[in-house]
Amino acid sequence: MIKRTRRIHTAERKKRRVFEGTMEQRLRSRIEVLGKFKPEDITPELWEKISSLEAVRKWESLEYGIQPIGSKKKYTTVDADFGAMVVLLQREISRLQPRSASATPNPRKPLAVQLLESKQAQQLLSARFEVAKRDRRRLSQELGKKTKTARAQETLIEHYERKIDALSQENSNLKARLLAFQGFKVVQ
Repeated sequence: MIKRTRRIHTAERKKRRVFEGTMEQRLRSRIEVLGKFKPEDITPELWEKISSLEAVRKWESLEYGIQPIGSKKKYTTVDADFGAMVVLLQREISRLQPRSASATPNPRKPLAVQLLESKQAQQLLSARFEVAKRDRRRLSQELGKKTKTARAQETLIEHYERKIDALSQENSNLKARLLAFQGFKVVQ
């Protein structure tokens, strides 16, 4: 018989970090610090740390007195206790988001670019128009064929209805003659 034994794990468990203050205090400190910043004050290094809600959750800074938030479960915009504060953080992040350098104060494009874009749009529209014309022509031909077929079937139906009427009349006449004929008895 083989004896099974359990291995005893001697490796130390990973210790959880304990942070000072409650989650609410840590959220308030983030909101206060981000509220003091202006978009011009944000450096690329700082923006890396505050670019998203997840980055703000992990953000740790001795300079600003910020400690990371460990709870992913409570750190959501729909949480009953802290959701409103997370939404405020999200608004602060979007307020501080750096403006792109490529944005120009005058969004109007040069005339050459406008002309090129309008020619491309015209070519696209004319190609779509040609496709629509071909589809209309094809559908018109199909409709014509189906109309001819329907007319031929109507004519055939009328022919068979007349034939049925004639046969019904002939059948009635034959029944009448048969009844008249059955009235006589055959003498042997």
